Amino acid sequence: MVARDGDPYRHWAVGEQMLQTRDIMRVDTFSHTRAETPVIASEWLAELVFAAAGRWLDLDGLALVAALVIATALAL
Repeated sequence: MVARDGDPYRHWAVGEQMLQTRDIMRVDTFSHTRAETPVIASEWLAELVFAAAGRWLDLDGLALVAALVIATALAL
């Protein structure tokens, strides 16, 4: 379930930041202990998809994306 884990919300926030700045995240702006440290944005495409789904259907959009990913994995 999406609401039990904080990681999807972080991906959503990072994706939202990338949509707003139109750039891939290069430094961590969300951490209190390691603020402004360089990060490798290896999940940037998934984060953009999460942000777009969140803009479209809010939390239901994240659940829809997760369901589609699971269904696709099972189908393959």
